[in-house]
Amino acid sequence: MNLNYTPLQNLLEAVKTSAPDILVLCGPFVDTKHPAVAGNHLGIDDSESRLDVDAHTLFMAHFSWRLEELIEGNKLKTRVVIVPAISDACCERIYPQASIDNRRSFPSTIPSWDDEIPVGSLELPACVTSLPNPAMFQVNDVLVGVSSTDILFDLSHEELFFCCKDFNGSSGSRVVRLASHVIDQRSFYPLSPPGLALDIRSCEHLKMRRVPHLLLLPSKLAPFAQQTSTTLIVNPGYLTKGTNTGMIAKIVFNTSTASMLNSECCRVADLAHVEIVRI
Repeated sequence: MNLNYTPLQNLLEAVKTSAPDILVLCGPFVDTKHPAVAGNHLGIDDSESRLDVDAHTLFMAHFSWRLEELIEGNKLKTRVVIVPAISDACCERIYPQASIDNRRSFPSTIPSWDDEIPVGSLELPACVTSLPNPAMFQVNDVLVGVSSTDILFDLSHEELFFCCKDFNGSSGSRVVRLASHVIDQRSFYPLSPPGLALDIRSCEHLKMRRVPHLLLLPSKLAPFAQQTSTTLIVNPGYLTKGTNTGMIAKIVFNTSTASMLNSECCRVADLAHVEIVRI
């Protein structure tokens, strides 16, 4: 993770140029796995000195204020959706998670960098919609599901699959098979025992009440976009790899035919174009 957030700045420059309708950002935004975060050695450099800050202030400086400057400063109509991750320093590190701006998840003992800024505030601009992890949301006729938890990687270590030599059918792509467990079991985390800190009191929030047209599942596995029987699954990869830039997914839906999505004979992949590119 690059605490200068250079890959994020590259992404925001691309957003400024292309002006998408929706920008979906999945955490971690301030990753507890980073040595500086784990050791609480966080700071923001200005023209003259370095200011020691907490994780919430770091988030404000690099996300809230940058997004506000990008969207409102350039009069873009882009809506930003943010989804936390279980390694985020700004929220409870348990799955499923409340949205990152859920004030109940902020400890009251966090020191404030500036007394004028409420303790634990993230100052998210009006253009940002903060969602829990996992979440589902609607974009016109398209139902989108998203989870920042790497269920595909966890499933890849637990799945047992055997294909007989005389099997005449097609076993299909491995990543499609892994993603199909999520869709077929109507769960964002169809794995027991879990490979993470799971809040069993909130397991209802892992259920899919409806099958999404588009499912975003960022993963360590190789990025892909594949169609299951009902859903277009996209693993965009990660924006950063260590201190280097990573991948993003650009998804375009044909708005003139999006109303056909609920038709039984319609494949989502036929109405969408997905491009996974290095940022």
